[in-house]
Amino acid sequence: AGRAGRSVAFVTQYDVEVYQRLEALVGQRLPAFEADEETVLVLLERVSEAQRMATREMKEQQLKQKGKKRRKGQADDARGDVETFVKGVGKGGGGAKKKKKGGKR
Repeated sequence: AGRAGRSVAFVTQYDVEVYQRLEALVGQRLPAFEADEETVLVLLERVSEAQRMATREMKEQQLKQKGKKRRKGQADDARGDVETFVKGVGKGGGGAKKKKKGGKR
């Protein structure tokens, strides 16, 4: 937001119509970026590395947030978790469902 930069879009024959509509919406023709294969491969490597780093950081943030969302009364150790589970067993709600007599009419 508010920063200048450069954007690269890869357009195939299936994307041409959408790309042309984008140009019409912006009101100007977007220039083609000519590049040789070596330059593209270098850029691809940099983009792939940045994408891996961003994915890793997002996963780490999600794990940190999950750790903060502890329920009230939840134990910190594994033994407390087992005790909580065992206490919950046998409180009803389990078992097979009963079939109703009769059928569809």
